[in-house]
Amino acid sequence: MTHKSPLLIAVAALAACSLDPSNGNTEVGRPEGEGAFGSFVWSGGLQRTYEIFVPPTFDEGGTLPLLIFYHGRGSTGAASRNITRLDNIALRERLVVVYPNGFGTEPSWATGSGLTLADRLLVNDVLFTNTLIDHISETLPIDQNRVYVAGFSEGGMMTQTLACLLANRIAAVLTVGATPYPTFAQQCFPQRVLPMMLILGTEDPSYPRNGSSFTLSIRETVEFWALKLNCDLNPVVENLPDTEDDGTTVVRDTYNGCDLILYTIEGGGHTWPGSSVAFDPDLGLTSREINASEVIVEFMLRHTLR
Repeated sequence: MTHKSPLLIAVAALAACSLDPSNGNTEVGRPEGEGAFGSFVWSGGLQRTYEIFVPPTFDEGGTLPLLIFYHGRGSTGAASRNITRLDNIALRERLVVVYPNGFGTEPSWATGSGLTLADRLLVNDVLFTNTLIDHISETLPIDQNRVYVAGFSEGGMMTQTLACLLANRIAAVLTVGATPYPTFAQQCFPQRVLPMMLILGTEDPSYPRNGSSFTLSIRETVEFWALKLNCDLNPVVENLPDTEDDGTTVVRDTYNGCDLILYTIEGGGHTWPGSSVAFDPDLGLTSREINASEVIVEFMLRHTLR
């Protein structure tokens, strides 16, 4: 969607609001990226960029939900818009979507793993997220009880970190194609129990089903969150109808006593289910059995922070 309302142009010139008291920068940059959709915000003394979609019906009264989407390593917010087509859903659901860009020329996120460039440079992406929520809320009527985070690949790892460190501002967490790093369980202490959805492929070469020296397994990840969220550890397991001849099937695990859902894409690779974008064949199969964008939005909009 490329509708340019007057407020979209205004959003591109929002005043930044850094939460770092030692950083006096409150400057605003000229729009960058796709027309009026791009801008930047100062956070922790760093210039950080993002793209934004605002539904043209933003001025019809009431407040708007906000979804912040984190791309994978080396990708961009613009690429995420193309892969997920979340703007189309946001138009229908009257939802603001922000696509921040990771730090550096090969953008990465400071997930806390110590493995990314952003981590090694001591970038604070939790601060950036907090700043970004305030920054967007200065001009748009954002419902502070309906702020959500979603991400793919390393961006999915970032959402897991935010579940640990920024749960007081986030209504739900959506992770696709990512499991946390091995020491995550020893470092994560969420401020509250929060709703979560995971969509993970069994043939993902980047985040293997059984884990690696850099990532937890699917089972370790979901069991960790089931314990943290006080779930019944025996989920209701449902094999979804196999409607597409694409080499994949989907199993949905729903955990009672909490709001935790795992979609396991049997045969699925390191791709975005339902995307029309052609991924590198080395990343594995893209499932057409579900549309990850539709699934995560439907889930998140059922939940509020309070």
